[in-house]
Amino acid sequence: MKHVALWLIAIYQKYISPKKGYSCAHRKLHNGPSCSGYCVESLEAHGFVTTVIMMPSRFRQCYEAGNDILERKKSPRRDRKPGEDAQKACWLTEILSYACCFSFS
Repeated sequence: MKHVALWLIAIYQKYISPKKGYSCAHRKLHNGPSCSGYCVESLEAHGFVTTVIMMPSRFRQCYEAGNDILERKKSPRRDRKPGEDAQKACWLTEILSYACCFSFS
């Protein structure tokens, strides 16, 4: 299962992600790995089952980071830090965040 997940993530990173026009909100706000990159790291370090358990939390954090970025975009220019660029939250993250909330709540 782990190898299939890594293969699917590689396809997403190579063919889908570059065409979206925006990047992971969590990565943009916290300067860490993207959600898909975090998933790859987690798969390699912890295995498939643990990663499946951990990812809903990461998707939720990414969704919240997207909301923070959008709020900063609405604030006046003087409140923004140099080089800070507000981008949309990942639509996939939003969908998965809601799906995970319903499935685990």
